Amino acid sequence: MAMTSGTPPAAKKTVGFIGLGIMGGGMVGRLLDHGFAVTVWNRTAAKAAPLVARGARLAASPAEATATANVVVLIIRDDASVRDVLLGSGAALAAARPGATFINMTTTTPGLGRDMEAAATARGCAFLDAPVAGSRVAAATGKLAISVSGKAETRCLPAPGPRRSTTAGQPTILGWRRDPLRICGLHEIEAHAAFERTRRASQRKRRPRSH
Repeated sequence: MAMTSGTPPAAKKTVGFIGLGIMGGGMVGRLLDHGFAVTVWNRTAAKAAPLVARGARLAASPAEATATANVVVLIIRDDASVRDVLLGSGAALAAARPGATFINMTTTTPGLGRDMEAAATARGCAFLDAPVAGSRVAAATGKLAISVSGKAETRCLPAPGPRRSTTAGQPTILGWRRDPLRICGLHEIEAHAAFERTRRASQRKRRPRSH
């Protein structure tokens, strides 16, 4: 999540949050504590009860959770579940408003990230891959390590106040943002596309010419 200080206050951000497991529940609590309006969805709706009591709104479907959100966060099971929620039966991407940012915090494959980034762009939305490392306590206290790849200009969920970057990364509501996948100024999604273009060009050069 590319975050900078000086971003509009949390009250102006509406977040859709999909997945309320060990990590997700703590993250939503952090967002509520910082004044975000959060709409949540989870396959087991009962898990949302403590968060609803704190002010979250429970959606009946992933599509409902994203329909009014500026930012949509997913932290669910795997590639298949992310694809289903965004493009399949969940229809979350189709319901999103143009200009929304999707942040996939599930640990998934680079290939899924590229597919989802392309689908989000076609919808007029932004997409970040942002898998996290940490514990239940880290999620609840905003101390997760977040590895982000995506377009550098994409910004969301900033830390409040003029907090500076440190060797740990940039401070955010949910933890510390790091860019370990940046290659020569490109993020992983863009770097892979550049690599593929170079590989294909090299293959064309090696093909024998027909006489």
